[in-house]
Amino acid sequence: MESAVLKERLEKISKMLDNGKDMVTDELILQFQSSVDDVISKLDSIMQEGRKLRLGIVGEVKAGKSSFLNALLFNGKDILPKAPTPMTAALTKVSYSEKPFAKIVFYNENDWNAVIANANIYDEELNKMYQKYKSDMENKSKEQNKFNLNLGKNVPTTNVPVKIKTLEEFEKDNRDRIPLQCRSCKELIDMARENNLNISSLLGKEKIVEGSADDEYGYVSSLNEYVGSDGKYTPLVKYTEISFANKMVEGIEVIDTPGLNDPISSRSRVTKQFLIECDAVFLLGYCGQFLGAEDMGFILTSLPNEGIKKAMLIGSKLDSAILQYPSRSKYL
Repeated sequence: MESAVLKERLEKISKMLDNGKDMVTDELILQFQSSVDDVISKLDSIMQEGRKLRLGIVGEVKAGKSSFLNALLFNGKDILPKAPTPMTAALTKVSYSEKPFAKIVFYNENDWNAVIANANIYDEELNKMYQKYKSDMENKSKEQNKFNLNLGKNVPTTNVPVKIKTLEEFEKDNRDRIPLQCRSCKELIDMARENNLNISSLLGKEKIVEGSADDEYGYVSSLNEYVGSDGKYTPLVKYTEISFANKMVEGIEVIDTPGLNDPISSRSRVTKQFLIECDAVFLLGYCGQFLGAEDMGFILTSLPNEGIKKAMLIGSKLDSAILQYPSRSKYL
């Protein structure tokens, strides 16, 4: 099918859905229309002859994606920053350039407003749970006092005080009950506040860090300030690009993704937009839990949805997996 015909049909379906809002939720319609816009905007690039080969690296956080790329592209040198948590993991695009440089892309205003909205939901849900907890504890104390009086025990008629957790203590024990996306956004907001960031001056901006021939990969180490676990600007980074003069990546682009289960929706959209252009993916799975539910869900659902037909499965961290199992007895 020619690209012009495909574009026309996709646009026609997208417009038809506007008439079906009584049967389909607005959210699903907007998701489809957004996907159509992504495909149409990328289609010419995808079908261009002689374009770069695009490879995606996917897997859960801590699956060893960055270590795999460091071994593949940098002779095992610890060059690419490792993602510290799912909350701060960011997509990285690696490509060839005679003049090495790195580009850091920050969230735009709409992205950050969505982060704030989810962080506010976190606060609301936490306070709602905490108020219910305090009410339940107070009622429990009253019931206990009534029980003691009925038994004729010599106890005061007023309520016996009960120990109620502080909000901080309660949050530590119950934060996992709040949706992951809201927890993640709350963490980004807290990190930005702790780092005293001038958020408005960074939203929608890009920063270029240039390398030099004298220091082959030194400029990459500066990315720790933007994607490292303790990086000052980490909470505001949407994705990064790294280009260097390495013949291994000449003619190809490698996309190191945080995974399609990224709890930050704006970053997840970026990942999907990049994956649409990928010709194949390498799926890394930890050998100790190889092809678990998350990996199988990605293979059966996400890959077909993103139009990816070729994937290579790679078992990572074999040494760690072996250490999980006790050695067999010499008598067996």
